Amino acid sequence: MSKQVFIINDPSTLKVSIGGAALGATTTVGATSKEVAFSVTGATNTVGLSSDFDNGECVFLEDFAYYAGRSQEATANLSGATGDIYVKVINTSIGTANLPMKTFSGTAAQIAAAITAAGGDFAAFTATVSTNTITVTAAVNSSFRLAASEGAELIYTVTGKPSSGTSDDVLALEEMGLPYWGVTNKVGFPVVKPTSKVVAGNQYTIVVADFVTVANSKDGGNALKGEDVKLIFAIKESGNSTAISNLTTALGHLL
Repeated sequence: MSKQVFIINDPSTLKVSIGGAALGATTTVGATSKEVAFSVTGATNTVGLSSDFDNGECVFLEDFAYYAGRSQEATANLSGATGDIYVKVINTSIGTANLPMKTFSGTAAQIAAAITAAGGDFAAFTATVSTNTITVTAAVNSSFRLAASEGAELIYTVTGKPSSGTSDDVLALEEMGLPYWGVTNKVGFPVVKPTSKVVAGNQYTIVVADFVTVANSKDGGNALKGEDVKLIFAIKESGNSTAISNLTTALGHLL
């Protein structure tokens, strides 16, 4: 799947080309428009054209407002614990089979202090203590599970929720879209890529549109082939509600 990402801090720079014509406003897209391509223009942030799309080729469209995220929390009450006193933290953030886990032993206060100081795979987790109850908190976009001594009581008190539209989130999206713009070397020195268009501290609405573009097969027959394309627009949220609405309306015409 081709992933094409557009970072838009000034909505006046978001343009469309219809049928190969000159770039214009997103409001020019209609229900019968064909060969619609998107671009971001401007002296310091010009981005080439996206793939072009016809009405009916958009199969999914959704927008996601900025959300700062919510941290997961859980408590381990060691008052009834017997035997060796410990709390094990299992880092589930990466979601793979080989999850990092670490056991912390000692008094409740010692365990809480050790969790906070752990670093490495556990740098995203902190802990506090009240009497014999330890509260473990994850950074936003991190998650964990706990295990503890026999007799300990574990309660997951706050469910974490991922962030959306933070500058860090958009940086990750921008990186994901670089291959479409010709940046395929991301590790070998020197890595040459455009200056990031993400502005630190900006809050973005994310608009995602999935397309299946239809074209004739190269074998010369009458068969058609479909290509999956994902467009991702990150639009600075503050003061730009009209521009966001205009974009989603334009994309909606391609459903």
